[in-house]
Formats: sequence, C-alpha cells, structure tokens
Amino acid sequence: MCFLRVRHGGLLKGVWSKACQSTYNARAAQGVYGCSTQKPAVQVFKLEADAELGCMCFYGNKMNNCAHSPFPNDDRCVCGDSQSDWKTPAQCQAPTPQPTPQPSNDHGCTMTAFGQKSMYLPGCSGTGCGTPQGASCAFCVSDMAACSKEYGAGACQSTYNARAAQGVYGCSTQKPSVQVSKLEDKSELGCMCFYDNKMNNCAHSPFPNDDRCVCGDSESDWKTPAQCQAPKRQPTPPPSNDHGCTMTAVGQKSMYLPGCSGTGCGTPQGSSCAFCVSDMTACTKEYGAGACQSTYNARAAQGVYGCSSGMQQASSEVIMV
Repeated sequence: MCFLRVRHGGLLKGVWSKACQSTYNARAAQGVYGCSTQKPAVQVFKLEADAELGCMCFYGNKMNNCAHSPFPNDDRCVCGDSQSDWKTPAQCQAPTPQPTPQPSNDHGCTMTAFGQKSMYLPGCSGTGCGTPQGASCAFCVSDMAACSKEYGAGACQSTYNARAAQGVYGCSTQKPSVQVSKLEDKSELGCMCFYDNKMNNCAHSPFPNDDRCVCGDSESDWKTPAQCQAPKRQPTPPPSNDHGCTMTAVGQKSMYLPGCSGTGCGTPQGSSCAFCVSDMTACTKEYGAGACQSTYNARAAQGVYGCSSGMQQASSEVIMV
C-alpha cells in the first residue's frame, strides 16, 4: 500500500512528515510517484533547467530555481533527492541584506577645500581620510577641475579613487550614469582616445568642466585631450606622370614612383619610372597573365592599384591568385 498523505491541520508535519516522505521516496525509487506510475508534471527529484521560474528557494548563499511540490496544499520547494531538500517557505526565505551606512555631513564633517567637500564615512581608508574634525571625516572630490588646478591631478584622482573603492563617486553614493572604473561595451561612441597604437572607446569624465577620457581603473587612465590625440599620418607622395615618365605599352602606362620595387620598375626614362596595368585584359592578351599580374601586384604593394593610388583597389580590377 501507499500513503496519499497524512493530514495534520491540512499539512504534513513533524514525525508524520518524515514518515510519509520516506514512504514517498521509497516508492519513487521504484517508479511509483505518490500512488501513480506516471511522473508528476513538475519534476520532484530532477529539477528542470528552463528559463521559467519555478519554486524559488534561497540556500547555499544564492537563490535557486527549484520545483514545486506535486502534492495539493503543500507549499514546499523540492530542491533535490533527499528529504532535507523539501524546503518550507520559511527555509527558502533569503536573508535581509544589511544596509551599508550612508556617508553624510553629519557628525560635524563640514570642512571644504578647493574642489572638495568632507563627509562622515566610518571606516574610511586611503587618501583624504581623517580631517581635524575627526578620523571618520573624509574628503571627497566635488569638482575635479578646480581640485586639480589647486592640488594637481594626481592627488585629486587618488582621493576620488579611494572614495570610489568605498562606494562614494565624487561626493555621492550614486554611481554616475557613465561608468568611471569599468568601461561600457557599447556601440555608441564615448570619449575616443588613441593609445596602444589604436583608437579606444573610453568613458567621459563624470565631473563638470573635466574633458578627460576615463580609460581604466588607475590614475594614468584618466587621459587629457592632448594625450588622446592620434599621431598625424605622414602623407605618401602620390605617383604621377611627372618627371618624363610617359612610356606606354599594351594595357599599361608608366608613372613616376620613387622607391619603386618589383616587376615593371625602371624604364628607359628613368629608374623611378614604373609600369602599371591600366587594362588587364589587353595586357594579358599581349604579355600573358603571369607577367601582367606580377606587375599589378608589385604596384599594389606600393599602394598603386592598376594605375591609381588609393586605399581600395578599383572595383574593375581582377586579382588573380
């Protein structure tokens, strides 16, 4: 025989709960769930891994998505195979987090300095902690530009970082909408800054009148517009037909190209005169595909595609591999 349930005030309780659960587990091990060989729609011993929320239960220092009990009037969560994994709502209740003491200007922390204020911050550590008004009074940066002008960017940034490590950003416990220490991965352009031989999408400083880019966690990652400026590229002298490079051939022209190297360099008009392929079909028909392709490739290596200089090859050119 099997027990449907033992009622005690409508719920399984005390020793009867353990006895009935033990009976249920023994039958389930033999393929009988309750008094039926059909598994309940909600898995009892195997938790479903799906996106829908089941019976949420906090244990193991995290919230877990368990299954609901298959029995009527049983509000327990089924979180595993053993009897102890059938958890009551009280056992599943997450602990109430302890609020972090909010910094304030109470307790007489009223000192100010250029671009800085002071606040009451128990357990303060790092730069700016402790004022003549008490060890729990801490300076915070309210205006980075004014602070940096008076004390230098290094000292003010160090104070900002020390407060940020304790959850105070500037002089507020609310994080700025643009992350300061952690850069956002987003498609929109932020504060563009060139370093490490590439352009980087950094965050804007959260301070008014501060035009620096925030590109990381350390003080050196707060970069001025001058530090973010990309180096100017040296223009490559464009090839031309000056200097008397006027020879032509079937499907080819010549141009002035100092430092020319490879196939087609040097004509009777000078070593800096180079042949280029202006018509691949005509050139191939006259000289063969290999020779014309070799000339084209040699010019392309120097930034000349066909007989034109540019960063993209002309759409009409056909490169043979």
